[in-house]
This record gives sequence, structure tokens and C-alpha cells, in this order.
Amino acid sequence: MSITANNYNIKGITFDLWNTIFQNRFYLDERVNFLQKFLEVRGYDLSFKTLKEAYNNSMFLSLAQLNSHHKRFNHIYIERRIDNLLQEINLKLDDSVIKKIKDGFELILLDDIPPLKKGAKEVLEIVSSNYKIGLISDTGITPGRILKKALDKHNILKFFDVLTFSDEIGKFKPHQKPFKVTLELLKIEPEKAIHVGDLLATDIKGANKYNMKSIWISENNQKSVETVKPDYIIRELNEIPSILKKINKTKI
Repeated sequence: MSITANNYNIKGITFDLWNTIFQNRFYLDERVNFLQKFLEVRGYDLSFKTLKEAYNNSMFLSLAQLNSHHKRFNHIYIERRIDNLLQEINLKLDDSVIKKIKDGFELILLDDIPPLKKGAKEVLEIVSSNYKIGLISDTGITPGRILKKALDKHNILKFFDVLTFSDEIGKFKPHQKPFKVTLELLKIEPEKAIHVGDLLATDIKGANKYNMKSIWISENNQKSVETVKPDYIIRELNEIPSILKKINKTKI
């Protein structure tokens, strides 16, 4: 007799995105290059080196600003980051021009989509046949609507029932809101869900606090800290099906 998801101890799985489904990919040089050319045609002659230094100093906000945001886990919107960048190079631009910079920064990812982590597509295909699947992602400069296009280009968007991005709900992990919103849309109780991610301080801490089970991807044999303990530790995504089999005592 086959066992349906209704009989499972775990009914849903949520995944982090960066360094879990997508390999980490940074677009610093591409964005600085775009900005230099964008400003040049508007009469501003700033070197790549100057802009790169300003970008590094401002796009990620000051330590004080970060601490203020992170204490509340508020999402830091790209408009705020660009405003800091322009202050760094002493430029005042119209809102319409700033929007063009924002759009350019956001779209750069689609020119060079991040590769998938090993086993990501195969594991998603396996688990999505018996479990509800969610994505819970903090975003930086690239918003959720662009990341959805990247997921679709990899032909894996179809595996997700719910996608939650910090720029759309206003909170970073480990705040409870991303987990709460996702599980409510999946119609699954926290105790019946498991979250997979690579960051102890956001993914695992947030999932544990919301009474979900947690799987930590520790690629380099890192050890968990005393205050954050994942339920399971793996090296690769392809270990997930066997964990689910153990929890639910069945094949998936």
C-alpha cells in the first residue's frame, strides 16, 4: 500500500535559495561597469576604481545601519542602497534616473544566471512528487520577480508551490514572518515541515524557532554552534530523500 503525504510526519519542505539551490554568484564588477557607462553617457566621468570603491562602501550600508536593520530583520531595499551609493560619489539624480539604475542593477543577473547546486534539480523533482515545496529567500539587489525568471530558465520553478522573498514581505530570515507566510500558503503546520538551508544564523535558527525541523548544508564539515542546532546535517542535497524516508518511514 502506498503512503500518501497525509500520513507523513513531514508534509512539506522549504528551501533556501542562495548556496542551497543556486550557487552563490556575485555581480559586483558587472554592476559597476553598468553604472560607469550609464553615468558616462550623462556627462559624469568617474573611473571604474572610484565607482567600485563607492559601491563597496555603500551598497551594503554602514555597520550602524545594518545593525539597526538586522535587529528588526527588516529587508533593505535597493532604493536605499542606491541612495547611499550616490551620496558616496556626491551625485544627486532625479527619481526617474535612479529607477533606471535600479532596473539595470536588477536585470544583470539574467545575463548570467547562477548555476544550480549539485543535485538541486534532481532532488526537487523527486521530493515534489510527494511533498509540498516552498522557497524562502532573502534577497539583496536582485528582487524576487527576477529570481523567479532565473528559476524558470533552469526549468525548476514548476517544482515550487510557494515562493517567498524578503523584498516582497519586508523581512529577512530568521524573522518568523518568511516561515509563517510560506507555511500558511502551503497549508502546513510548522511541526509537519522541514527547512533546508546553508546558514545557521538565518535558515536554521529561523526554522527551529518556528518549530520546523531543519537540515543544514555544511559543505566544508563546519560544526554547528552551541546556540543553533540543526536536526540534520548534510554535505549535499542528494542526501535529503534518505532523511525524509527515515522521518516518514517510507519511500518517496
